[in-house]
Amino acid sequence: MPGSVVTFYSYKGGVGRSFALANIATILTQWGSNVLVVDWDIEAPGLNHYFAQYAGPMRAGVLDFINDCALSQERDWADYVTPVDLPQSSGRLRIMPAAADGVDYTARVQRLDWEELFGKYGLGARLESLRASWVSEFDFILVDSRTGVTDFSGLTTAQLPDILAFMFTANNQSLQGCADITRRAMEARRNMPIDRPALLPLPIPARFEQREEYDRAQVWRGRFADELKPFLDTWAPPSTDYHKLIDLLCIPYVPRWTFGEDLAALVEAAGTTGTRSPSQAATFALETIAALLMNKFAKIDLLASSRDEYVHVARSIATSRRSTDRQQLRVFFSYSQADQSAREVVQQIIRASEGIVEAADPDEIGNSRRELSPDVIQARIATSDVFIAVVTPSLESSSGVRRETEWFLRQALRSNERKTVIPVVLPGGESAFSSSRLADYKAIFVNNIKDQNEISVISERLESVRSKITDVGT
Repeated sequence: MPGSVVTFYSYKGGVGRSFALANIATILTQWGSNVLVVDWDIEAPGLNHYFAQYAGPMRAGVLDFINDCALSQERDWADYVTPVDLPQSSGRLRIMPAAADGVDYTARVQRLDWEELFGKYGLGARLESLRASWVSEFDFILVDSRTGVTDFSGLTTAQLPDILAFMFTANNQSLQGCADITRRAMEARRNMPIDRPALLPLPIPARFEQREEYDRAQVWRGRFADELKPFLDTWAPPSTDYHKLIDLLCIPYVPRWTFGEDLAALVEAAGTTGTRSPSQAATFALETIAALLMNKFAKIDLLASSRDEYVHVARSIATSRRSTDRQQLRVFFSYSQADQSAREVVQQIIRASEGIVEAADPDEIGNSRRELSPDVIQARIATSDVFIAVVTPSLESSSGVRRETEWFLRQALRSNERKTVIPVVLPGGESAFSSSRLADYKAIFVNNIKDQNEISVISERLESVRSKITDVGT
């Protein structure tokens, strides 16, 4: 099923647009969705700051894509994105920043000639091709759009998105400006020669304060319900209580989240019920919006009557999609980074398992070789289907492999998903294997790491695991 492109737009600044987008992306990733976030606020980028501690240096981004169009250069969509390793997430998150780290984006933005880019260099067609790649690779693509009216507003508000999430505060210029731009975007979309459904509008009141100014807040709640009715009518049943719906979509003002770029969705995790509570005011609303996107604007009656049940339905959709749509196994390789033979056998397994193992890139698969935080390593372990421990004589002195094994075994006990442990024992590692917890699992003994027939036994085992997971999913 193709993914959904959602543009987050605001007519005025100060609404917390990037904050909302980053946290909704985090929640969707926590549920197991594959998510791409795109920083199209190229005049004042900053989305990358929310994910900086979980990602490496930002690679090429939006400006690099536009520059490549002007130079008539072709690059794969993956060249413009950077992986983000969120802790305790079972999905996959990538970011397409405004530009690579260290790029003087101000000078480059000022040189952009949008009329020439579209007329001479075919930016519109290139964008359609890029979008097609996005929706085939990701469940959700969340685009952070520039505030106000710009030369390229139509790209992010009309051409690219399936859903236009417009955010506003309780003042006339913010509300009316957003409403006007959204109406224009919906009309522009209808007149575009592209084969896509009508643009879906999603109004989101933001930074709304009703505790200190309750009476004035009630007046604005009424205005929101009245003035936003034409947009809500496009997807909400006529019987819906629009006042209640607006309340559920409203992101309240929480002073804590006005400082820095912390991800509230990581700080305020879901409780034992599997949902956020109303006391977690901002993340409660953000989780509701994430559930609306996951449910594709269906079951609005359920949202109005039982918000928590609506969130549970959304999470179950993500779990089901993760089980049935995945074509490759997520494999965590644990081995002593100082052992050359262990590194070599991992690379041979990856090469022999092309099409079976996800992200078959030794630099990314070899997690223990990189200076990753324990939280990132545990998150990768938690989202893996298979744990391959390469056992060599150095296992007894390798605290990293033993620790990673314990993490995976604990995770396997807690998870409802099928988890598999495959010890791969290299020559000389028999004693270390028999005295470890890995001895409880069926091992594959490799006598000669150069022998492709022996490596193929591991690949066949992985294919068998994948087949079982697919059978369970269907």
